[in-house]
Amino acid sequence: MNLWIARLIRYVVTFFFYGSMGYLLENALFGKTCTENRSVVFARLGVPRDICVPFYPIWGGGAVILAILNDFLTLPAIAGSQALGFIVSMLLKTTVATVSLTVLECVAGRDTLRGKHGARGWDYSDHTASFCNGFCSPKVSVCWAGASALFFVCDPVLRVTQALGIPT
Repeated sequence: MNLWIARLIRYVVTFFFYGSMGYLLENALFGKTCTENRSVVFARLGVPRDICVPFYPIWGGGAVILAILNDFLTLPAIAGSQALGFIVSMLLKTTVATVSLTVLECVAGRDTLRGKHGARGWDYSDHTASFCNGFCSPKVSVCWAGASALFFVCDPVLRVTQALGIPT
């Protein structure tokens, strides 16, 4: 299988896997029902409010960004040291990922307010030093950094792909 086709398939699987996991995580942590915290994407597609779609596209999109960074920002050994290459790669990828996911959160948050539905999926305006009209917060960005580092170490979609012998 062509490497680019294999990666595209993995990105699609990653999008749907993490979009579903994001739904489960947010509902487990915050206890919101599906219709209370429904994605604006589904509203724009005309899905009625009383139909539950257990999927958050922003989580899937963020995971795809992480998968792409993981594919293209991994450095080889530095000065003959695999460990140093790993550490520098992790710092680079985690920094770029944190900035990328914070920008995604800002853009997606502002887009939800611009839509005709005016829904606000999340609000960090009560957090210290929140920015981007309350859609971003340094505290949440630190969580993105931790989640990104964890993703880079143990992405299950990548691990299954590798176990199946599909080029990555």
